[in-house]
Amino acid sequence: MAETNTFTVLQRLKMELGDSDRYTSSDKNYMLDDEYIMRLAENGLADSSIYDYKTMKRQLLQTVSDVLSTFLNNIEIFRSHTSEFETQSEAYDGLQKRLNALDLKIASIPDTTTDSTNTTTSKFMPVFMD
Repeated sequence: MAETNTFTVLQRLKMELGDSDRYTSSDKNYMLDDEYIMRLAENGLADSSIYDYKTMKRQLLQTVSDVLSTFLNNIEIFRSHTSEFETQSEAYDGLQKRLNALDLKIASIPDTTTDSTNTTTSKFMPVFMD
């Protein structure tokens, strides 16, 4: 019988951010756990739930994007957590590229959180939405 690794949503978020000492001895600690937990909740995820790739991937990546987006206005804080960029400009560009890639990945995952009970077969499409 194969052993399966199970992670909580919070652990998986930290792995996605590279904010985990599971594989390295350094912990980036972008934010306190309470801040991660708040951002997970804002995206409909409970930090202590067991992570399920099939149903939670989109929300998890949205949370990653939310966390990383906070650094666009203060790139020096981001740079203090990583050594891969020599200048502020390089860090900003690298962060922006990562966020763009995340946005594309998020857009490619079907949104299962929307209400799919609207089964109208109308051929008319509203021009303006609320």
